[in-house]
Amino acid sequence: MSRALWLLALLWMPVKTSAQLVALDSSVQGHYLGEHLSVWVDESRNAQLLQVMQQRNWEPVREAIPNFGHTSSVFWFRLEVQAGQEPASWVLVNSNPLIDFFDVYGVSEDGETVSHYAGGAQRETRDREIRHRFDVIPVHMGEHSILTYYIRLESQHSVQLPLMLWSLEGFIAWDELTSILTSVMLGSLFIMLLYNLFLYTTLRDPIYLAYIGSVFGFMMLQVSLKGFGLRFLWPGQLEVSAVSVFVSAYATIFFATTFASWFMRLKERQFRFVIFVDAVRWTALACAVLVHVLPDIMRMYMMVFLGILAATMGFIAIFTYYSPDDRPIKIFTAGWIVLLIGVLLFLLNRLGVVSVNVWTEQTMSVGSVIEMILFSMALGDRINSEKEQKLKAKAALLHS
Repeated sequence: MSRALWLLALLWMPVKTSAQLVALDSSVQGHYLGEHLSVWVDESRNAQLLQVMQQRNWEPVREAIPNFGHTSSVFWFRLEVQAGQEPASWVLVNSNPLIDFFDVYGVSEDGETVSHYAGGAQRETRDREIRHRFDVIPVHMGEHSILTYYIRLESQHSVQLPLMLWSLEGFIAWDELTSILTSVMLGSLFIMLLYNLFLYTTLRDPIYLAYIGSVFGFMMLQVSLKGFGLRFLWPGQLEVSAVSVFVSAYATIFFATTFASWFMRLKERQFRFVIFVDAVRWTALACAVLVHVLPDIMRMYMMVFLGILAATMGFIAIFTYYSPDDRPIKIFTAGWIVLLIGVLLFLLNRLGVVSVNVWTEQTMSVGSVIEMILFSMALGDRINSEKEQKLKAKAALLHS
């Protein structure tokens, strides 16, 4: 009986889990390492490395990109790396530039700390070995056959870790490709912005300003999410980096909702929910202005609430005034559907429901360009329809 109780007690004891060892060879390049990681949550937020190394209740991560949503907890991850046969230089890459504090400790088999990388969006980049928009950590195996990396994450943004291992040559090629794709997306949006700015200077219709504001807000959101802002536009401005995503998102909500309201003439048509549309607009603008005084948790949930409410009000208005004979509203509806998909992917990712991967990231990037093109087409078609109606009205007056 005592032996059975002893075995039962062993089963209930916390067990040190071992994720699969990662060997440095070409087969691991370009793959997210989540399923090779173990995780431990530091509820006290102040555990030291030695305490972390002694923990036994590590849990295996069961997804390619760990995503714990918006939380105040500190997360520690563990990754075991084995030296490979290929003599290439290797780097460990965290492609989430929004993590505030990102520490990586390299520990040898005998428990000696052989390296420490201190990164994250709330730290200066000038002292890093490789200065980049992402956290890029050189892997120095030295004489060690196995190194264990302990990774500490703390952030006011969504806690997610898209971690990859690359040979230095492979990373340079991958970074070049992703930078080109992002540049094409941002360049396309910038061209749309300039084109509609030119139309505004010609037509003087304020609806073009609302469209331009929504394009600019979305551009700055993408710049912040992809790390280009902190790296190139506001380097060293840590306070700006902390709020850039929220300010850009609130501004996008304000201008996009304003554009939709003016495009569909909701006030002139006495839309029954116009008070909610105006509430979303002005609340988003107020949040953008007062973002520094809002608590971290409120920034996130206000962004989610306003984004979902704005998209919902837009669809209610579309269903209310949709007409198969109205070509501008048909084009606008297509753009709003694409916008909804992008909004849902972004917000669900911030909440930890959906992780960013190749499919979701490309969907959001390509979708953003498509929706802005569709909105611009709808706006141009509406202007042409109005001109045509005015010409017909004048012709009717002349004939009467």
